[in-house]
Amino acid sequence: MGKGLAIAGMVLGIVSIVFSWAWFIAIICGIVGLVLSLVALKKIKARQAEGKGMAIAGLVCSIVGIAIGVAIVIITAVVIGSVVSIVGSFA
Repeated sequence: MGKGLAIAGMVLGIVSIVFSWAWFIAIICGIVGLVLSLVALKKIKARQAEGKGMAIAGLVCSIVGIAIGVAIVIITAVVIGSVVSIVGSFA
């Protein structure tokens, strides 16, 4: 059970990085991947099962995907705010 969750968390973490240009996909997949990876790690530690490496990889990829998605939202907001400010100064 833990190995399947670890694989799912890792896949969603990778998807969140690959689709980081679409911030909404990156953040949603990253959060779900993060939760699945944490649950997998907990189950793997409790049962001494396989898949710890995949769970850790899913955790790292999910965090990176979320960070990129949030950074894109912030950068987009700053750029739009700057453009509105510049355009407003010409009016």
